[in-house]
Amino acid sequence: MRDGLVIIAACAGLIACTPDTAHWPIFLPPPYNAWPPAPAGTPIEPGRPVSLNGSQQESVVTGVLKWMKEPHLSAVP
Repeated sequence: MRDGLVIIAACAGLIACTPDTAHWPIFLPPPYNAWPPAPAGTPIEPGRPVSLNGSQQESVVTGVLKWMKEPHLSAVP
């Protein structure tokens, strides 16, 4: 039982030492790092709706299908 408590304590200690990466700045690789910054006052949040034109939508669907394990099972409109 003592060995189990030591393992649990060690795991808890390691988890407590992990850095909080949610607030680290994001650095984009080229060529995306040349894009202009977001307009002032515009929040950048996950889930924010973005309108895409037809070719952009096609690129997104093609890119997602490329990385799916079984793309033939998905329903693409």
